Amino acid sequence: MRIQRLVIEDNGDVFTFALHPRLTVVTGMGNAERESLTTELIGALGSHHPGVHLEVEERGGRRLAVFSPPLGRHRIIDVGLATDVSAEFANTAGDPTLLQPLGLDLHQTRNTMRFGAADLVIPDDAHPSIDVLAALEQHEVWTAAQALQQASDDLANPTPAPQSPVADPVILEEVMARHDVLETTVTSFETTRRRTFLIGGFATGAIVPGTIYGGHAGLLFAAVAVTSVLMSLIARARVARANRAATRSLAKAGARSQFGFQLERLNDLLGEHATRSLLMDRADARRHALAEWVRLAQDIPVDWALDHRQEIEAAAQVHRDVAPLDFLSTDPTDPAAAETASLARVLIARLAQLRSIGQEGLPLLLDDPFRGLAAGPKLSLLELVGRSSGDPQIIFLTNDEDVASWARMEALTGEMAIVETDVLQNADGLGQP
Repeated sequence: MRIQRLVIEDNGDVFTFALHPRLTVVTGMGNAERESLTTELIGALGSHHPGVHLEVEERGGRRLAVFSPPLGRHRIIDVGLATDVSAEFANTAGDPTLLQPLGLDLHQTRNTMRFGAADLVIPDDAHPSIDVLAALEQHEVWTAAQALQQASDDLANPTPAPQSPVADPVILEEVMARHDVLETTVTSFETTRRRTFLIGGFATGAIVPGTIYGGHAGLLFAAVAVTSVLMSLIARARVARANRAATRSLAKAGARSQFGFQLERLNDLLGEHATRSLLMDRADARRHALAEWVRLAQDIPVDWALDHRQEIEAAAQVHRDVAPLDFLSTDPTDPAAAETASLARVLIARLAQLRSIGQEGLPLLLDDPFRGLAAGPKLSLLELVGRSSGDPQIIFLTNDEDVASWARMEALTGEMAIVETDVLQNADGLGQP
């Protein structure tokens, strides 16, 4: 948003300020005059401020006229279409205000737009690590930070492999015990079966001769044969019970056979080896990521850097804006040069803040911020103001003859304008709406 013209009605007199789209220096302004003009200008951006009118241009090129007559309705007009667009800018109370789309009230706007000597100070709580990281190539810094954070997370929270029931030590012990019992029972059955087969076969063959020659001896052989068969059946039943128990334990382990169980055990062992290999790879990846981060940031913790990323990126933008200013490229060991560069960063940070407000941004209202500075730093900062103006628009109110002299020379280029209050002329203003 750029202010093209400010018109003030005062007891029948009409004062008009035509403002340059980049930079306007208004000289001969004492403390009271600067305070009054600041109040009128910011008030006109807000809700009804009787007797103060504005013409502004939005970034898209639309021109708006803000009419605040002493008597009558406050309105905002689209100059190109000659249409009342007050409803577009109405606040919750129904009053049209250019601040409504920006989400600011008058108090916030004043604190943000106005920049005085009290604002041009180097913060005491400036963290040195912010400057260290801001001076680096930002893409490289955040790529390394995110790589280290991801590698640390991967190492601390490895993806768990699916847990197989075979890995349960209780189930494993039960399966092995049941299998041992089954093997023992089967071995015992095979021994019993062979013996009872021999004994039963001999006793069966001896039944008839025993009956013929021995009378009751045949019954004895028959009893021996039956007993052999019963013993074989009992041994077989034991095998069947042991097999059922082994099958139940295998089912708990998720296997259908002993071979499947052993195969699953092998897979688990291989999985454990793969997990160990994965953890070693991740530890190696984190070691490399940490080495890269330390190379860039030294001992600055990566978590702290990520928590302060917004501040670091803002400081980096300030570094980028200051870097092309060759008039600040003096000996970095010179305390005066270092202080001037720090003050420049403070000013550029405010410019960036105003530039980013809403879709339109806001102008910067400099309230004689350089008073008290030595001639060298003052000239450097004035050059910074001249080069940085335009986005946002800058309005410089001053009573400093050094600033006035600089502005008179710069105005000859047409890149800025100077308004000297002792030669202000009456004007017709915006006309009657």
